[in-house]
Amino acid sequence: MAHIKSIEKPVFTFIKNKSVCYLAGASSLVTYYYRTVQQIQLERNQALLSLQLAASAKHLPVDQPLQTVQNCRSDLQSRIAPIGTLPDIPASSQSAQMSASDTSLSTDQVMEPDYHIRFEYHPASKQPPRLYSSYQESLSTTSEPVDYEVPSKPYSPFTTQADFDFAEFVTEHRLSSSAINDLLKRLHTVWANDVLVTVETAAELDQFVKDSIEPDIEFKETHVQSSYQAASGKPVTEEHAVFVRSIRDWVASAVKDPILFPHFQWYPIRKYHVFKDRHIQFVDEPWSGTDWWEDQDAIGNEGCVVPIMLYSDKTTVSSFNGRTFHPVIARIGNLPASIRNSRGAHGGGTLIAYIPQLYDVEEEKSSAEFINHKRQLYHQVLLTIFASIIDSAKVGYKVICADSMLRTLFILIKFASGDYEEQVDLTLVRGINSLFPCPVCLVPRNALSDLTMQYPSRTARQSRTIYQEAESYKRSGENGKAEEVLKAHSLRAVFNAFWHLKHSDPHRAVCFDIIHFLDGGLWGRHAWPELIRCIRQAAGGENITVIDDRFSLLPSWPSLDHLEKVVDLTFVDSRTHFSIIKARDEFARLITDLSENVLKEFNFPKMHYLTHLLDHMWRKCASRHYNTILGEGMHVLMKAAFPQTNAKEFEAQMAFHFDSLTALRRIRRTVDLYNQATEADHISSTENSNPLTAPRLEAPDKPVPIHAVSAFNTGSADFYSQLCRFLITPFKRLRVPYTSYDNWTPNIDLIHAHPLFHGKPRYDAVLLALDGHAKLVLGRLRLLFRCHALGRVWDVAFIQPADVIRPANGVDIGMTIVKEREEAEFVLTSSIRRAAFFSPTFEGGGIDGPEYFVNDLVDYDMILRLDPHYVYGT
Repeated sequence: MAHIKSIEKPVFTFIKNKSVCYLAGASSLVTYYYRTVQQIQLERNQALLSLQLAASAKHLPVDQPLQTVQNCRSDLQSRIAPIGTLPDIPASSQSAQMSASDTSLSTDQVMEPDYHIRFEYHPASKQPPRLYSSYQESLSTTSEPVDYEVPSKPYSPFTTQADFDFAEFVTEHRLSSSAINDLLKRLHTVWANDVLVTVETAAELDQFVKDSIEPDIEFKETHVQSSYQAASGKPVTEEHAVFVRSIRDWVASAVKDPILFPHFQWYPIRKYHVFKDRHIQFVDEPWSGTDWWEDQDAIGNEGCVVPIMLYSDKTTVSSFNGRTFHPVIARIGNLPASIRNSRGAHGGGTLIAYIPQLYDVEEEKSSAEFINHKRQLYHQVLLTIFASIIDSAKVGYKVICADSMLRTLFILIKFASGDYEEQVDLTLVRGINSLFPCPVCLVPRNALSDLTMQYPSRTARQSRTIYQEAESYKRSGENGKAEEVLKAHSLRAVFNAFWHLKHSDPHRAVCFDIIHFLDGGLWGRHAWPELIRCIRQAAGGENITVIDDRFSLLPSWPSLDHLEKVVDLTFVDSRTHFSIIKARDEFARLITDLSENVLKEFNFPKMHYLTHLLDHMWRKCASRHYNTILGEGMHVLMKAAFPQTNAKEFEAQMAFHFDSLTALRRIRRTVDLYNQATEADHISSTENSNPLTAPRLEAPDKPVPIHAVSAFNTGSADFYSQLCRFLITPFKRLRVPYTSYDNWTPNIDLIHAHPLFHGKPRYDAVLLALDGHAKLVLGRLRLLFRCHALGRVWDVAFIQPADVIRPANGVDIGMTIVKEREEAEFVLTSSIRRAAFFSPTFEGGGIDGPEYFVNDLVDYDMILRLDPHYVYGT
């Protein structure tokens, strides 16, 4: 049994030295625990897992606090191996290290990195490999746009666009029929003489909305029956209404949609970062995972895999007597994350079904018969959901897509997101108190905390064989023997709906869930309370406020919640725990090994699930794509719509509401496309419509330092005093577009120089390119302004440069330490490349001391900009 070593004494010493309070990065306790296990596993299979480590350290989302980046870097430097027969990088080609006297980052770290990205397409695509040699190239792998003539009346079936806009407004704002009637009456009689809205009643509006719903993908009501034997011995049969949307027809509608179709990715891709002569494979979107490649091999070159990503979880509406509903949300894995992961938008998460809620009967709820009955109902509903794709999973479903090409689609369930309880129901294992509680593998219950061991994986074929064996004993009257067989493998006596689907295994479909397993589970419920207990015991009341004080002094960053109090947090959600996890400090180094000294026992399934995390990321994709936070976001929409129902037979009413939303959003996309096409006729061809293009001055001269302007013919010897008379327009924010070095996608940083941003001064750090883009310079943005001088417009930033005190390789946590200069300089805003994140070290000058860590953990682009040689092990 593994336990965390007692840390009271080192914690006290650490707090006393005021070093504990640099918090920015991955978690503390769990981080090092798992890193130790990873070192052992890497020794077993260095070639494969070094690639996984590279992916997890750089390319997989920052929401996996598996390892401190310092340890990732050292592991990568020592372990990453070239693929195939690529030679090692000669020492002469490696970059020189920065010395402590450097006042800028290494001149080798140029703005255009010395690497590119290689795509290897599956043979079924008939596409040759492609090398993207410039980060300015588009990495789009989706289909070509199709010829599409926007209809002259894009708002059809509504009579006018005003009618459609009105229907969209009242549906989005969930107005009741009486409110709609009252609003229409006022519009037509009191508020205006000439109203463009032609509908006059809510009933008339409802009919237009019904006409806009596509009949193939609207919810259909069906019924399922389930039966069990009560404790009294009497058989009980129940019938439940189920509202289901056809997955097959929903997918067919999407691939026929000329607006969505160009975004579909049809074939798997292997993606590599090529750095000098090393190829490092990475995963991001689902089509870069190994599962998709293997599925494509299995179905052959004539078909296309359509992986469906399911989310299912119960939620409660407390304002309606605690009514519980159980939605099933689906997403199409072929669409990019920007569309697929959207909430309620066209092409985003779509409500597929409601699972009926079966409430416990007091005298039955603990009986095995009733427990199996609840699982049986769950899987009967799943079978109803899967019914439309059973054949397409076997032989494919032929459909003519928006480009008029006939494709054979193999619609498979490859992702199943949910908390542990949901995964137990989905895979039909017996749960936390069974002999083998993991839905993925056969780890014994008493070995859940041992992350060094690997156990046989569960498979659909194995589980079905065990079920059939148990059923054969039942048929011969040996019920006790049947139960023994099932208990020996911790399975339920229920037929799993997944067994009807080819190429869809429930044990491989379930996903590691960061929110429930790590942020709100392993970290939020176990490691974080224990960490706080240790800090309280070691620090005492006198020093405990130091931690909160220093947490509150961390600068703002878009993806990091700014928490004023952390020690006294008693209830926080998973998102808050995620923000705390991202605040890492040297404190993690105190948890250096495992021992028999007991602080907290970690023998529970969510701890064990860490052993599957890398495998899930490597097989499926980056975990942000199957994180349950995406599905829980849909709960917000459902709870908001719930008051429109009568809170009794609400499933049918909710189904109509979401059918209406789906139809109206489809029309909205068409209307927007029509408006864009109309506006394009009035836009000059010389204008750049790309919103990510930075504003540029016309006919610019070569940029020069502002003091050099006095060398021009200004007509005055007292140039600077005259310059002061020019009026300037100050700004508080700068929008900086940049291309990510990680995946070369466009991004935007909003950089602030604000004296009172939400009640506090905010002056962000920045990363600049100077001296012909040869080196990077860090600094603090103090002022933004626009001035008119010498007959032109100047966008100027007042920057306080920062000098490098210690380079990253000279700091224990692997982050560069800088110190801001007292003097400031003017630079053109065009030299600012993106925002930087400075975290105070709380050393060398008091609590507001001038020394800062340059945090390269904010995203993977920043890692590559600051430390490409660490990442690639050169």
